[in-house]
Formats: sequence, C-alpha cells, structure tokens
Amino acid sequence: MKKTIETFKSNTAVFALIAGLCGLSVTAQATLIETHEGLELDAAMITLPSSQNGSLTVKQCDECDRLRLKTSPDTTIFVIRDESGNSEIISLAGFAKEMRLIDNRDAMVMVFYRIDTQTVTEARLISQKPVARGRAKQNKSPAWQPGQ
Repeated sequence: MKKTIETFKSNTAVFALIAGLCGLSVTAQATLIETHEGLELDAAMITLPSSQNGSLTVKQCDECDRLRLKTSPDTTIFVIRDESGNSEIISLAGFAKEMRLIDNRDAMVMVFYRIDTQTVTEARLISQKPVARGRAKQNKSPAWQPGQ
C-alpha cells in the first residue's frame, strides 16, 4: 500500500509538472504585426504615376475614398502576367502601355504596399491577353507570390 501511495504521489507530481508546462506554452504567444497590405482591383480602379518617383492612386469601389500610395524605382516592381502563368518584370512605361491596351473586363491589378510607409512594392497586372515574348524577364510559375 505504501508503494502505491508513493507511485501515486510521483505520478501526481509528473502530471502537475506537465500541466504547468502546458499552461506556460499557452501564454507564450507571439504577436503578429502586419507589414504589407495587398489589394485586388479592377484595372479601371487604378491611376498610374507619371514617373517612377510618383504616386499610384487606387479606388477599391465606386463609393470608396481614393488611396494614394508612393512609388519609387528602388522599391516598386511592375509585373504583367497572363492566365497561362507567363510573367515579366517591366518598366512603368511598359506597364502603362499594357494598361492602355487591355480591356478592363479581362484584367485585374494586384497592388502590394508597405503599410508603414505607404510605398508600393509591387503592382501586378493579370490579364487574359497573352504576355508578349521578349521583354525584360519571363518566368513561368504555377502560382505567383508577392515580390516574385
């Protein structure tokens, strides 16, 4: 009987230790801080800057206020991608030209920006129209990733 009581006390101590450690792991949670925001827009809802050091203006809906985001040649990448997965990094002028050539019903624009500085890191035009071959850089990937 004495051995059973000692075993019970030993097991109780082990269970108490495990419960205490589990309690500690629950309270040690990390805080997530958002650094970037992504917007999915109709192509008609975006106004491009006139130069790389300018601002890109977006409007998420007809009733929404305009959001002005900074662009910079050091931080902003312009990309065009077609439905087959072909994508290219292109200049602002090339991006603007593609925006003029597309039918807004057949395209959307993804805009990624840093929340703290309101600076665009990437603008991606996704079009049903095939991407022309032979521009700056071509990638074929099954799914795009911001900054790709």
